Amino acid sequence: MEQFLHISRLKKIYIIFISIIFVSSPIFSLSSEQANLKLEEDDTAYKSLAHFLEVLELIRENYVDKERISYDKLYLNALKGVMRGLDPFSAYMDKNNYKRLKTETTGAVFSGIGMQVTFKKRKLTVITPIHDSPAEKAGIKPGDVILEINGEEVSEMTILDCKRQLAGKPGTEVEIRVYSDSKQQSKTLNLIRAIIKPHTVTWAFNKKDKTGYIRISMFNIDTAYDLDKALEDLKGQGMTALVLDLRNNPGGLLKSGIDVCSRFIKTGKLVVFIKGRKKKKIQKFFAKRCTKTEDIPIAILINGNSASAAEIVAGSLQDYKRAALIGETSFGKGSVQSVIPITDDTALRLTTAKYYTPSERIIHEVGIKPDVEVPISMKAADKLLYQMISYPGIVHPAKKGTIRDIQLKRAYEILNGIKIFKHK
Repeated sequence: MEQFLHISRLKKIYIIFISIIFVSSPIFSLSSEQANLKLEEDDTAYKSLAHFLEVLELIRENYVDKERISYDKLYLNALKGVMRGLDPFSAYMDKNNYKRLKTETTGAVFSGIGMQVTFKKRKLTVITPIHDSPAEKAGIKPGDVILEINGEEVSEMTILDCKRQLAGKPGTEVEIRVYSDSKQQSKTLNLIRAIIKPHTVTWAFNKKDKTGYIRISMFNIDTAYDLDKALEDLKGQGMTALVLDLRNNPGGLLKSGIDVCSRFIKTGKLVVFIKGRKKKKIQKFFAKRCTKTEDIPIAILINGNSASAAEIVAGSLQDYKRAALIGETSFGKGSVQSVIPITDDTALRLTTAKYYTPSERIIHEVGIKPDVEVPISMKAADKLLYQMISYPGIVHPAKKGTIRDIQLKRAYEILNGIKIFKHK
């Protein structure tokens, strides 16, 4: 009897709801065919909403723990579920997640264990640990999969939930269970959070070949400024060619990627464009006016952990034949997440479009293919991650335990060949 009365009450609410929307709808300005189509769509929407309200009330009347079924909690859980059902990158952001998103890629200091992660095939995958961070010191490698955070499985979390749990006050502990594909085993690590401030640009000069080497570890607000300092220094030493190392670069700010591209192509050239569901709505981004480096050959190193803004830079310079790409196919993270504020403290992070290179190549789930493929083993990739940080630009450091960086070696060989050809 109570259930019947409850459903009847819902029907009354439902009828009132339909009446209000019908009266306020611009349906009368549409053609007969359009009006019928809109009525069908509205009818489906109203039925779904009515069914949702019924389920909501059934939960509130029957669920065992009363403290977990307030309207606020059910509303938030429903929102999170809707966003999680779309893709791994769309999410509802509460106050903490929204605040973290604002600071994560701005170059500001933040606290955590220091690793860039994303979902790949529904697995929380490490793109790269940040240099000198707790994650790096614990031996976490690119490609490792995070299975649990503080005993909770991550398979049903959003990317923002995962990042929020990994972050925290300096000195506090977080427990993670990590699976290493190279070792075919998982292990539990207890890491102490610390202050993290990424330094995104490092550089070196090969005097013998007069070739500069610049590694960009991620794209934040300071990257283009630091790149200018590196280029100025290398040019002052007589640089005649450049290796731009984007291996294990997880991306970052789109603006930063465009700024970096702008250093190497003419002002006004298309860098990347965004296309959403409405095909006519295309947003284009062009190279900016800045100090240019257009007169020397460039080789760009990429691998399976080069993602997002790193793929935009690599793909754009490849399209214009401004750089030769060497290494392995990139990650394939080329979707656009728009942050839509709901209140001052909350927002939706919603996938609204995808990135395309100037020649209209899609990046998302495809990646950027190198001009010269130089595959390496996972074991070699693990060693090179730390070697390129400690010995930037050196193919085979004269140090026990180091290995030959065959991707970097190939880049130097190609650049030397281009220089010889140019001077013939």
